[in-house]
Amino acid sequence: LATGGAQTVPSWSGLVDWLFLTVLLGVILHLLEKHRGEAERQRALAAEAQDAVLRAKLAPHFIFNCLNTLKAQLETDPAAAAATTDRLASLFRQVVAVSGLRSHPLRAELEFVETYLGLEKARLGERLQVVIEIPEALEGCELPPLALQVLVENAVQHGVAPLEAGGQVRIGARREGDLLTVWVEDPGQGLSGLPGTGTALATLRQRLARPEDLVLERVAGHHRVTFRWRLA
Repeated sequence: LATGGAQTVPSWSGLVDWLFLTVLLGVILHLLEKHRGEAERQRALAAEAQDAVLRAKLAPHFIFNCLNTLKAQLETDPAAAAATTDRLASLFRQVVAVSGLRSHPLRAELEFVETYLGLEKARLGERLQVVIEIPEALEGCELPPLALQVLVENAVQHGVAPLEAGGQVRIGARREGDLLTVWVEDPGQGLSGLPGTGTALATLRQRLARPEDLVLERVAGHHRVTFRWRLA
């Protein structure tokens, strides 16, 4: 693994992902063929397969930078390395906990985001500042697992990490009737030229009911990504 501010993914990771998705697709096709006469079951299986593939793309993006941070801490600050290990273990437990869910409460997503941000703070230090502006009354609203995490990760990787001085990530939410709107703002210029640029957001867009429910815009000189989710 390479060290440094930019995310570096070993060349073998793409092959592993490709093999995993190929095997998964083969299993799903087999199941669909087996239940050809059950139209409703076909639709349920197809939806579950798509969600599993999308979740597989979303979950591991930040792991390699965490390992880089841990490697550096083991050499210079064992106590910090122990804290990073605990956070990483907690993050894995949270990923496993949501692996079978199509939605979960916003408070659970915030816990996941805070664990992720703790790992990134270990890497970026004071260069990363975070402000969360989410009313407590909204924390029970349901949204897709890892959806907010994708926006936060995008803001950190493409909006804060490339800047020498770093910057602030702002996270907010509001509710209008049965529509939950969540947004994440960073000081960057939008998607950078770093590897993986746009992939996670494109994947999130596929999970939403309508492509226009994911919006990228400039607000007061900052880059903001917003998504809307219709509550049950």
